[in-house]
Amino acid sequence: MVIVLNFPDQFAALIMECVKSASYSLVLNGDIFGFFKGKRGLRQGDPLPPLIFTIAMEYLSSKGDVGSIMVLFRAFSTFSRASGLQMSPTKTSAYFRGVPGWVKDDILLVSGFYEEELPFKYLGIPITAGRLTKAQSSTS
Repeated sequence: MVIVLNFPDQFAALIMECVKSASYSLVLNGDIFGFFKGKRGLRQGDPLPPLIFTIAMEYLSSKGDVGSIMVLFRAFSTFSRASGLQMSPTKTSAYFRGVPGWVKDDILLVSGFYEEELPFKYLGIPITAGRLTKAQSSTS
């Protein structure tokens, strides 16, 4: 997927290094203690997953077909092996815009995802296929 989006090899290698070399320290009462290597790669709250989400969205927004879904699943599998993270089927949905019904049906069948409607919020940020309206961008 990264190659298809024409990211430089150096950038892809840097992202994979971030996934493979996660390490942590503890902050207690404002002081930093310890330094230990993560055993399972990225964890909730790490800054990298939103970037990976954005890359996947960019890829799929330009190539919404079953073949692209298969490529994406191979990329997810590679990422999962490297990071120890796995996709949660109960928290995963597909969103479509301008995709023929038969293509949607094929993608949903192959992926096992459920279709949801736009807009939705990701990490508190509204995601939509076009420009945000004033109502969509409100914090409520």
